[in-house]
Amino acid sequence: MNITKILAVILIAFISTATFSQQTDNPVSSTGLNKAQKRADRMKTELSLSDDQYNKVLELFTAQGTQMKSLKDQSVSKEDRKAKMKTLRSETNSQMQNILTSDQSTKFKEFKKKKHEKRKMKCGKHGKKRKIRQ
Repeated sequence: MNITKILAVILIAFISTATFSQQTDNPVSSTGLNKAQKRADRMKTELSLSDDQYNKVLELFTAQGTQMKSLKDQSVSKEDRKAKMKTLRSETNSQMQNILTSDQSTKFKEFKKKKHEKRKMKCGKHGKKRKIRQ
């Protein structure tokens, strides 16, 4: 009786693991698209974007995500990758200024500043999480 229960639990665990591993065809691209869409949705609510602006922002974020992914896949040094990603982020920000109105641009800069400060407070003075020694 106990062996039957144990085998049933193992069988259920095996089936559920196999099922969950097959649910996503391409998890990286779907995650990237989801991230771009979440960013665009957040901007739409924070900045009151029009539908046209939203579509342009979503397209911009999707393209940025694709380019970032390709940079991560390339075999270049960590410093070169970081420099290229920084350039890509600054290009995205400049393109964003062309999409936004002046009021939205001001709100966007404030939003980014608050986000940066929040990250800085969370990560500490040097921008990296420190291990607390006990």
